[in-house]
Amino acid sequence: QLPTLGKIKRFSLALSPANMGVIHYLPAFCLVLLVWGARAEEATAGSQSSAANTSSSCPPPGFDSVSNFNITQYTAAPWFIQKQIPVSFQAADGACVRAQYQIINPQSLQEGIIVRNYGNRGRVNGPASGTSGAAGSNYTLLAVPDSSAQGKSAASKLLVGLAQLRDRFPEAAGPYWVVATGASSNSTIGYAWAIVVGGMPDTQTVNGRCLPGRSRQSSQAKGGFWLASRKQVDPAATAVMEAKAQQLGLDTSQLLTVQQEGCTYEGAT
Repeated sequence: QLPTLGKIKRFSLALSPANMGVIHYLPAFCLVLLVWGARAEEATAGSQSSAANTSSSCPPPGFDSVSNFNITQYTAAPWFIQKQIPVSFQAADGACVRAQYQIINPQSLQEGIIVRNYGNRGRVNGPASGTSGAAGSNYTLLAVPDSSAQGKSAASKLLVGLAQLRDRFPEAAGPYWVVATGASSNSTIGYAWAIVVGGMPDTQTVNGRCLPGRSRQSSQAKGGFWLASRKQVDPAATAVMEAKAQQLGLDTSQLLTVQQEGCTYEGAT
């Protein structure tokens, strides 16, 4: 059964939230959706508001997702969110956030990548929520390559959306860009850490830096910004990611730590 239009308009989905019980809690590593409600809000804000929140310095010159991206390696093992900037559907007290992916058909990525995300509300090992079967979720999220992307960085630009809406409302999917990675000594998983943003960081913050779809007046980034590691707790990689994000021109000042120590991920599948 498809969600009602009213529910869809309140979704601001990423690779985590999949129903109304999830959207207020899970920090979503994952493939951010610029849902209808957010788009409608932005559309009605008017050109004057847009001009006030953008700058010629954003996006940073030459900003792009990573080149020569290997999606098979990227999806070969779970990711653990170390830090994030909450978006409108997220609570700052989310914990134990994990993302896991399953390529449906390696020969045809357009068939989709199943996104299973998991997180606890309020505290470590607290009430669980998820997507694509994780924590009992009824909704499936699919990631697919962005067919409009071109060049060497095309493979690291994905779109994510509800599988139940993919055919009827393809415009409900939104961008997920992998903009920096660290190599792993394990050739199967390829990557040790990754910086992810919800599309082009074209909006300037009060700190003069850039984030995707971020309002000067708001502490919430509609586009999303996440630091992820293969390790459950990884302060060393987190420090490296923050420094790299600053080099890229991203605003790291609002990043919040996601508690991972002691997490059991019960029901994460």
